[in-house]
Amino acid sequence: MKKKDIDWCELQEICAIMINNEVDYIDEDGMLVLTNFKLAIKLLKQNKESGGVLFVACMKIYNDFIFEKIGVRAKIDALAGKSLKEIIAYLKSLDKIKEDADVIKAFQFIFVHYDKWGTYEKTQTKLNQINYNLQNILNSIRNGTKLTAKTDREKRRDSIDEIQQRAIKLLESD
Repeated sequence: MKKKDIDWCELQEICAIMINNEVDYIDEDGMLVLTNFKLAIKLLKQNKESGGVLFVACMKIYNDFIFEKIGVRAKIDALAGKSLKEIIAYLKSLDKIKEDADVIKAFQFIFVHYDKWGTYEKTQTKLNQINYNLQNILNSIRNGTKLTAKTDREKRRDSIDEIQQRAIKLLESD
């Protein structure tokens, strides 16, 4: 793709991609300056291959979520991109999801309800981990987090209580 082959819609898309990837800047007149045209073309190609605006919108939601939680931007690599594509494909396969806007809402819903995620899932914030745990995350959001297993101390205490109850019954029967 050469500079002259870019139409206005693609140029707008390049600008949106570059804003999301912070590879541009705004000059004193408020104009967007494309600092790396080759990178913009590469991002445009990746964007078209990965589902376009839907992919970029979901990646921005994820990046904002990570920034809110830990104060730095998300580390995005090929695995993260692949995982996001798989999450989007899964969300599109759901009966209630009809349009791309519904996918974006569903994806955002997952992060808005982070407080309902299970304890383990809350530690798994990379996109590949979220993809792997997606069913558990959705289950936790819908049904609440699972009860945690009893600790060894609680098990011993229950055993002691049970032994005491049996002893009392034996003494009462005599």
